[in-house]
Amino acid sequence: MMRLKRLEIQGFKSFARPVCLDFGPGITAIVGPNGSGKSNISDALRWVMGEQSAKSLRGYKMEDVIFAGSEGKKPLGMAEVQLTLDNSEGFFSLDYAEVTVTRRVYRSGDSEFFINKQNCRLRDIHDLFTDTGLGREGYSIIGQGQIDAVLSVRSEDRRVLLEETAGIVKYRQRKEQALRKLEDTSVDLLRVTDILHELENQLGPLGEQAQQARLYLDLAERLQTAELDYYHLSWRALEETWAESEKTLKDLKDEYERYNEELSNVEKQKAELDAETASLEESIESHQQELIALTEAYNQGIHRIELHQERLRNQDARSEQLAGLIRARDKELELLQNEDGGLEKEIQDLLEQIRLQEEVIAASQKGVQDLHLRQRQTQSKVNELKDDFFDFMRELAERRNFQRGFAEREHNLKAQIAANHKELQALAIRKAENEERRRNLQARQDELVDELKAHAVREGETLRLLEDAKASLTKEQHEVRLMEGEMAQVKARLKTLQELEEGYEGYAFGVRRIMQNRDMSKLVLGTVADVVTVPEGLETAFEVALGSSLQNLITAGEKDAKTLIAWLKKVQGGRVTILPLDSMGGIEFSKDKTCLLTRSGVLGTALELLTFSQEYRPALASLLGRVVITEDLDTALALKRDLRQFSRIVTRDGSVVFPSGALTGGSLNSRTSGLLARKGELVRLEAEALIMQRQLKIGAQREEDLLFAIASFEKELAELHGEGVEARLEGQRIDQAEEQALRERDMLQDSQEELEEKNESIEAILVSLASEAELTATEVARLEKEEKVRREQIQGQERSLDELAAAIDECSLEQTQKQVELAELKGVLENQRILLANLGQKRKSARRTKQEAALELAAMAEARIQNEQVILETQAANEKNRILKVELQVTLEKEKQKRQDLQKEHGRLGAELIQIEKEQLKRERALYKREVEQEQLERDREQILSVLTERELTLESILTREVHVKE
Repeated sequence: MMRLKRLEIQGFKSFARPVCLDFGPGITAIVGPNGSGKSNISDALRWVMGEQSAKSLRGYKMEDVIFAGSEGKKPLGMAEVQLTLDNSEGFFSLDYAEVTVTRRVYRSGDSEFFINKQNCRLRDIHDLFTDTGLGREGYSIIGQGQIDAVLSVRSEDRRVLLEETAGIVKYRQRKEQALRKLEDTSVDLLRVTDILHELENQLGPLGEQAQQARLYLDLAERLQTAELDYYHLSWRALEETWAESEKTLKDLKDEYERYNEELSNVEKQKAELDAETASLEESIESHQQELIALTEAYNQGIHRIELHQERLRNQDARSEQLAGLIRARDKELELLQNEDGGLEKEIQDLLEQIRLQEEVIAASQKGVQDLHLRQRQTQSKVNELKDDFFDFMRELAERRNFQRGFAEREHNLKAQIAANHKELQALAIRKAENEERRRNLQARQDELVDELKAHAVREGETLRLLEDAKASLTKEQHEVRLMEGEMAQVKARLKTLQELEEGYEGYAFGVRRIMQNRDMSKLVLGTVADVVTVPEGLETAFEVALGSSLQNLITAGEKDAKTLIAWLKKVQGGRVTILPLDSMGGIEFSKDKTCLLTRSGVLGTALELLTFSQEYRPALASLLGRVVITEDLDTALALKRDLRQFSRIVTRDGSVVFPSGALTGGSLNSRTSGLLARKGELVRLEAEALIMQRQLKIGAQREEDLLFAIASFEKELAELHGEGVEARLEGQRIDQAEEQALRERDMLQDSQEELEEKNESIEAILVSLASEAELTATEVARLEKEEKVRREQIQGQERSLDELAAAIDECSLEQTQKQVELAELKGVLENQRILLANLGQKRKSARRTKQEAALELAAMAEARIQNEQVILETQAANEKNRILKVELQVTLEKEKQKRQDLQKEHGRLGAELIQIEKEQLKRERALYKREVEQEQLERDREQILSVLTERELTLESILTREVHVKE
């Protein structure tokens, strides 16, 4: 006994979470409210046992059984159901106490099946449940609304149900499989016979072909020997060429490295030269600054000497004044000694003289003060002019030094421009060569692009044709598979109907007993259903019109009929109705009634519409002699009123009008199939089978043609792809060469632009130098004129100072004389006033004044010595600065000469660097050419090795064999 133990569900329909249902003893039903999932449990049982129809599972496609998600839960990607059955009594032919069947489906459409966790096929599950009452054809699980379907199925469908229940489906399937194998074997034997017959006809031509084949094998062997010799010699030649290429490549690499080292050394020397030049430029700039500082110090020394010389002149003038004062005091003392009497009158005269003398002295003092003021102002102006002149002379010296440096800088810059022009010419030649090479590469690249475009067009066209052929093949295969499926269905249905027909299923028991008995069936010409052919679409009308008469047996005479009836009585085989032709007769419509049968809606009499042999006419006339077939019931009722002496008027849909006025009609069970419908379906299916067989043959031929076309297109695509790969490889090599050329062009362009920028900068500097030189020359000329003007101004002011000094000296001398005279007068007056007593005091005062003047004169002499010493020191310093200037100028000349030599060396190194780069570029091109040749040799070697691999040969076997070269 088999018992359901457990059902595990996960992700199936509404069961999002795993659910396990244990069916213990006593559980006979699952109850619950609407929507709780009871039907989903029965669907899970049906699905795990192998149900393939999504409609039977209340869905549209198989993925609908997977939990689709809800408001709070996400959709799942898999549904799984496990069914566990008790097999302790060995109900299943498996050595397990429990049998667990598992089915799993994914949203991708993939399915998995397991029996006791062992992977299996769906067919294995179907075989497991076959003849157990749980098979596909059985009604072990009856869903909602299926009870009526079970009760109203056709007889052949009911038979399947009964066979499933009885447990003979397995044997019927095995029988069908064995019959199919026998049929296939018969077909194969027939084909073998045809092939043998065909081969016998081909023996003669095959003999000739065998001779040609032997000749071919001999030639093929010779060709193979020649090819092996060719590969041997080719490999040896490739090895020699490879070794030579390796040596050449090594030499080129060594030369390239040597030039690379030379290039590095020259670049290093150039860098050192640049550093030395920069250091020399800094030294020249520093020495020029020192020269400017010495020139400025020299000019300041000259200014200091002139200043102290001016002070000496002022001191000399003051010394003259003091000497005059001393002489005045001496004269005063002499006058005091010679004074005598007449004091009163002399006092009055003296007072008048003193007054007049004081006025003269006051006027003279005012004049001297004005002269001193003018002298100070003129001296200040002279000092200012000299300071400005010193600054002016420093600026003039700088301008003259700057002007002297123009010619040298201009010469150096022009030499650099000439060197740059030579380098630009060399770069232009290299650029032209590079451009020519790039044009050649671009032309070849354009050719390859055109070739690749042509290949792409051809490949696209071939691919399109291939895709179209594949699509057509897929479509054709799909149509063939559909047709094969339809053919299988038609054959299955045809076979079922033939079996039903041969077994007289649907006939009465008596009819089946007679027809299934070999002896008795010989007495029967056939049943009414057998001897007639009904027009398509009128099966229902004739089944209603004949009714059970379709099962009547037709015999040749009454004797055979009596024999049959006696046999049935003997075997108790039921009852039948027999129509003996020798005693049958029927009444048909007279000719005057035929006009009524031509009206619209009347299809004709039953006998006119049927197709049968005329020998059966008496029997059929007795059944259908006065039966009329119409299109609808209205036509039948209208015909009834005009037509007399008819037995029945039957419509297309099976309604019947009787002469009495009675009507029979309504709906017929669409699931039931009458004998005439079955016979018509048999004829139709046989015709469909023949048509489908021809269509399948045509489809197979088209499929074979498409396969051949696809193979041709794929071969052409492979060839085009190989050509395209070669073209793209060449294009890559050209791209690499073009990229190298572009890098070289960019390098040359950068060098050219750098040189042009240098030339432009140098030319701009030259223009600027020319402009500055012109401006400086103009400025120097202007400054020289201004120098003359300034010198004249200083000289004019100095002459004014001299004139003022002379005027001051003259006024001072005159004033001194006046003061002496006044003093003399006052002394005389005082003497006169205080008499002789005061004469001693006056002499003492004169001596003191004379002493002070002498002291001041001595101080002036000391100051003069100091000024002269400063002048001598300054002159010595200026001489030292002049010597240093001369030395600096000599050093600058040497450094400038060295800078010129360094620039020449720099130009020589630049030319040498360009020459080395040219040589290195030549070696690089030769190296690239050798590498390309070596790559070609490597491809040739790989091609030989590929051919040897395809022929299952080794390189050692080729190289060790002897080679005989014939001229």
